[in-house]
Amino acid sequence: MQRNVMPTRGEYPGQSGAQAASSIEDHGRRIANLPWLYLDNNNNEFGPVPGRLMSEWLAAGRFPVGAELRVRLPEWERHLPLIQLFPDMNQAFQVPPSWPDVPIVLGLTHPEPAR
Repeated sequence: MQRNVMPTRGEYPGQSGAQAASSIEDHGRRIANLPWLYLDNNNNEFGPVPGRLMSEWLAAGRFPVGAELRVRLPEWERHLPLIQLFPDMNQAFQVPPSWPDVPIVLGLTHPEPAR
């Protein structure tokens, strides 16, 4: 998979977390059944995996990168670190994801996480 570097703030127009959250629809899906996709350490994508199973795997330590696990829903173009979507890791995949302020960049997939 191609990896691109995330532009710095100000290079591209952004969207606030509130704007992103208000524009998303759950299409009638339940939180525990949301179909998550994730990247392994070699940038191979796996899934979709239901949220309830992702939560179980996370609690069991199946993801060695923990909070840095990069995930997305099928309608998203790119993966985001789990910690950006679920600041309280005890609630990951059990509550709706938080929407971080993410720059809108067309054609950018799998950006490097901000450090």
